Amino acid sequence: MTHEHLARTKLFTYEKIVARMEAGQVSELTEWVLAAGTVVGGLGTAGGLVYAARQIQAAREEQRTSERWKRTEFARALIDRLSTDEELAFCTRALDWGVGPLIIPARYRPLFPVGTATFEHNVVLMAAALKADLDVVWRQPEALTYRYCFDSFFAYLDAIRYHVAVGNVDLSQLVGLQYYLDLVRVPRYSAKEEDNTFGPFLDRYFPGLKKFIWTTLPAEGKGRRGQCTGSAA
Repeated sequence: MTHEHLARTKLFTYEKIVARMEAGQVSELTEWVLAAGTVVGGLGTAGGLVYAARQIQAAREEQRTSERWKRTEFARALIDRLSTDEELAFCTRALDWGVGPLIIPARYRPLFPVGTATFEHNVVLMAAALKADLDVVWRQPEALTYRYCFDSFFAYLDAIRYHVAVGNVDLSQLVGLQYYLDLVRVPRYSAKEEDNTFGPFLDRYFPGLKKFIWTTLPAEGKGRRGQCTGSAA
């Protein structure tokens, strides 16, 4: 084998080693140096190879740090929407409260008499509005607001389910979200103790989200705190 051919062979071997290192197939520095030993004589010193290996490792660590930071920022933006998006905020209050005034999102205020900004929370009406098959109650502006807002809320949660599944965000980064997922699975307040307000609606329109909440997430065991009575009329 000629000197020129040997040099080309070693260069090719070196490039393959670097490619493996960048792809994460060679993880340990010592392994990298040992693998590169065959090319030291023709292409550089062992110290040069160690330096190159450290540079590659540093670049990989910087990339991992950047990816973690991006996921954290993405998670923060998702959680911030629970308070900044009027429809999502409406739903979190409806989940958390048994009674009290709910602020009507601006886009639904035209459904109400002029000047109306709130209406009294009613879990019986909310359950009626979120039936999979609607009845005459859907004509009430309060019922429409419940249904429109929770449809947006569940679409938001379904998008989170997707991002968790593909690794764009870790569920552990979504601080505070588990609380509301538990309230969907086991409502704190309901018209009837044996009913789940949201289950049939999710079965019909968001089956993947229903499975995610009921079977994937750990149960926190909060249970119901109270039961409300009232009328949907």
